[in-house]
Amino acid sequence: MDDYTSIVQQWDKAKTLPVRERIKAFRTLGWQAAKLFHDAGESLEADQVLCLSKILADMISIHSFGNDYAVIRNNMLAVYFKKIGGKEPFVLLRQRIFKDHSQGVICIADATKELNAYLPDDEFIKSMNHQEAFYFTADDTTVEVNIVDFPEPILPLNDLKHVIASTFESGVISCTSGQLRISDYYDANEDTILTVKPGYYKVAAYLIKKRSTYYCIIAACETQKPFPTKTKVESLNDYG
Repeated sequence: MDDYTSIVQQWDKAKTLPVRERIKAFRTLGWQAAKLFHDAGESLEADQVLCLSKILADMISIHSFGNDYAVIRNNMLAVYFKKIGGKEPFVLLRQRIFKDHSQGVICIADATKELNAYLPDDEFIKSMNHQEAFYFTADDTTVEVNIVDFPEPILPLNDLKHVIASTFESGVISCTSGQLRISDYYDANEDTILTVKPGYYKVAAYLIKKRSTYYCIIAACETQKPFPTKTKVESLNDYG
């Protein structure tokens, strides 16, 4: 039995286990899936890479330190789309927006939405699940926005290979006005408005390290209004 078949069979079995045993099994399987992708990613079939990404998603959903694995899963999805004949993510619009933002919450939303800077955490989550905004936290760093022509908010491979942390749960925002506001949530002076095609956008955030320089990229792509459920405001600070 090859490694891939063994992992998938163990995964199917793990999903039927009691919670505590399932959590333990998912941790082991996530590590095995990541290792197999690292060792044999180029030789795997597209559907095998996609399956490994789903195994890793199960692991990330229960793992306290899932950020490194979120980065690996993003790489898996990029390889999957490449294998099925899709083009590499193409950046339609790239704009460096904050030279340096203060530590705290970064928000991307329709520019017509009024933002309340003093929401409790559960209200942040409710706002995201209503497609009103996407929030994440990051330390003081330069922030860039990429609007990509791709089914998922994934960066071009040249950027993706430098990712050291990323959000795992993508969000969807409604931008009916065609004006996206990206803001340092606690500093209105840092607001930037981008003109985009009106519609729904799926959004994710990445922390990049090139040499000794760190910066954040928010990736967004048009979508057909799927409603993923956000469970928390994620942080790009939990890496390493």
